[in-house]
Amino acid sequence: MPISIITFAEENRVWFKSAQGLEIKEVPIEVCICNYVVSSCQSFVVTDTLKDSRFINNPLVYNPPNIRFYAGVPLLTPNNIAIGAIGVVDQIPREITNNQLSSLWGLGEEVMNFLDKMV
Repeated sequence: MPISIITFAEENRVWFKSAQGLEIKEVPIEVCICNYVVSSCQSFVVTDTLKDSRFINNPLVYNPPNIRFYAGVPLLTPNNIAIGAIGVVDQIPREITNNQLSSLWGLGEEVMNFLDKMV
């Protein structure tokens, strides 16, 4: 994937704390696709944003970074509270396999293990 992100959510915005292939540092929470991950505490996949009515007016779809594909999983605290997400993004539609999604879950767990050791 050309873009990978680790985000943390606040009440009104999402911070891109680590990103490869993306220059954005923060966005309003209502336009960030990873908000679907954080609010549901589940994985979230959009194979083609232009075919999904939830993203018809999303500026991140129609303007740079021109998101067409998104797959993300929540970053969960030990109490199962999502504080952010780890995800992959592409400018072309794609599919994701169960194994790839499972790997994303594993990476999310590693991020949370790293954060736990920092506290």
